[in-house]
Amino acid sequence: MKIRSLIFAALTVASSAAIAVPAEAFSRAGCTATPTSQHPAAALLHQIDMSLSQGGPAERRACYYYARGLIHHLQGDLDAAIADYSRAIGWMAEYGDAYAARADAYDDLGQHAMAANDYRLAAEHTNDSADQLTERCWVRALRGHALAPALQDCNESLHQQPADFNALTSRGLVYLRMANYPAAIADCESALRLQPQNASALFIRGLARLRTGDSAGGNADLSAAKTIGDRVEATFAIYGVKP
Repeated sequence: MKIRSLIFAALTVASSAAIAVPAEAFSRAGCTATPTSQHPAAALLHQIDMSLSQGGPAERRACYYYARGLIHHLQGDLDAAIADYSRAIGWMAEYGDAYAARADAYDDLGQHAMAANDYRLAAEHTNDSADQLTERCWVRALRGHALAPALQDCNESLHQQPADFNALTSRGLVYLRMANYPAAIADCESALRLQPQNASALFIRGLARLRTGDSAGGNADLSAAKTIGDRVEATFAIYGVKP
């Protein structure tokens, strides 16, 4: 089953299109919420908890628990993340993204048999759109874990939509995390041809250029990114992505 988008203007998510720009609480692709410098984890968790306290249909509850699990996962609280992914699955047994995220958490804990079983269940229950694949790639790239699956998600998304700047920027971050700096630069350049004011792509390319020894180009990109999005540096720093 595909998860409906849930739109709540009170929340902000970090998207690969532009960090910390007011947007949907949960992405158009699913139920993703990621902290930003303007909207920290504690505030997002509080709003999700308030929404959960109001009840609602099973799909909505599953969506909230999954989003809360992602935030705990990004913070490194794997036990809390697994508990919330399990709650999401309890409300909707065919929730493929929740199985995939729980598998990542089990893998991070070294519980590889549990992870393998959840990856199998994720594959059984997932029929991903390009947008869903991109969002999962982006969250994994921010987390800095499960990079091989992240790359696979972005590659498949770009196979479906070759000219999607979100997927290109997300894959650029994956490559940056993998220390494949030429590939990160190439993806960000492709993204910037599609959307020149993409602060995330500029920031990622800037870091990749710095790490290849291109100080002038890297610093120029970082400066341009911060001009477009003044919170971009602080938001990426939450995830350890910094000069």
